[in-house]
Amino acid sequence: MKFINAILAAVLLLPVFSLTSCNNDDPDDPVFIYNAFVTYEGTEGNIATFTTQEKDDSDLVTFTANINAVNLTKGKRYVISYTTDDGSRFKSGPIELYQVLTPYQEAYKEVSLEEIKNLMIGSKTVSCTPGRTGMYINVPALAEFPPKTFGLYVDKATLANELPDVYIVFETDNTKPTQAGTYLGSFDISKLFENHAGIRLHYYQQSNDKTTEFRKGNMPIKPTE
Repeated sequence: MKFINAILAAVLLLPVFSLTSCNNDDPDDPVFIYNAFVTYEGTEGNIATFTTQEKDDSDLVTFTANINAVNLTKGKRYVISYTTDDGSRFKSGPIELYQVLTPYQEAYKEVSLEEIKNLMIGSKTVSCTPGRTGMYINVPALAEFPPKTFGLYVDKATLANELPDVYIVFETDNTKPTQAGTYLGSFDISKLFENHAGIRLHYYQQSNDKTTEFRKGNMPIKPTE
């Protein structure tokens, strides 16, 4: 069966790795179904365009898909599940879409470290695996409960540093029923990268404090005025 039919509810988001399914034409020929964080660039006719990157500052990849995009918003981030004719993952061209989900994507907030620590008390049971693609930090977060707060918070006291300190806050909402799954966020850090060499990202992974630096790679050098 080539089509995966509602294997997870919308709030229980797919983890970011490839899946396999069988092909109707040849049961021994696997179909690779991939997931990717993308930006919706608009539609011409019935052809929707999405852009993505494999990692860091890799080349921009452009996907096109024949879909009804009436519920999509230009410039917004999405997580898609898709296949390609030749089984490639990050190669520009037409794709077949299986699922389109909306990740958390609120703008980052600049607050005090004390405020951040108070929010992160509810993050300790969450396991995050962040990565960067271009101007976005993408965060799969494994949690037992849905988030009350899910986003990036910047310690405003570090904004004068080469690498400001940025925290992933996933404050679980324990007042809601248990809904274990992988929740996805994709957060725009372009304004931070405009004025800094990168960011120092803090988060929890399997109850441990983790810190990762994301620095500008092959980014265009802004001329000095």
